[in-house]
Amino acid sequence: MKKVQLSILTTFLLFINLGGCATNDALTKELTYSNSYLDVQENKSVISGSVTLFEGNYGWYTIKQVSTGKTQRVSVTNRSDKHSWDIDRAEGRTYWLELEPGEYEIIDWTYFIPLPSGEARLSPSNMKPIRISLKPNEAKYLGSFNFKTTYGENVFGVTIAAGVEINVTDEKKRDFDNIRKKFPNVTFDKTVKTLIPYSF
Repeated sequence: MKKVQLSILTTFLLFINLGGCATNDALTKELTYSNSYLDVQENKSVISGSVTLFEGNYGWYTIKQVSTGKTQRVSVTNRSDKHSWDIDRAEGRTYWLELEPGEYEIIDWTYFIPLPSGEARLSPSNMKPIRISLKPNEAKYLGSFNFKTTYGENVFGVTIAAGVEINVTDEKKRDFDNIRKKFPNVTFDKTVKTLIPYSF
C-alpha cells in the first residue's frame, strides 16, 4: 500500500481543479454491455479488473500501447456503464477491455479529492512504468486498483482531506460477478490472474 500526502509537493503534482474531467483516449472502444460477447476474440487480448475509490471525487490509471504511444484512461466511473456502483461513500467500476496483442505500460494515475475550495488533483511526477505483455487470445485480470482518501488537520485544527492511499487487491470473485452482468456469456476460461505490481 502506498500513501501520498498533499504536502509532498516535490514528489507529486498538485493543483486545484474546478472543472470537469476529460474523456478516454481512443486506444480501444470500451464495451459496457453485450449479450453475445464470448471471452477473448480471435487474435485479440483482454485486460479486466476494477478501479475503486473511497471518499474521493474521481480517479483513473493510464495505460499506454508501447508500439504506438496511444493511451487510455481506465477510470472509476463511466456514465454509460450501468454496472458502476456507489455504496457508502465508495465508488467503483469493473472493466473488460479488448486490446491488440503486444506490450503495454501503466504509466500514471490521477486522483481528485474534495477540498473546501474545490478539489485537489494528485498525480505522480516520476512513476516507474509497469509493463504488461499481452499475447493473442489471452485475457489478464489485473486486480482492483484502489484509491482511498486520507485525512489530517489544517492549521486551525479542522479535519480535511490530506492525501491518498493506493493499493491493488485481488477482488476477482466480485469483479467477475460484476463483469458477467455486462457480458453474460463470458466464461473467464482464458483469464489469468496477473495483479498490477504497483509501485512508484
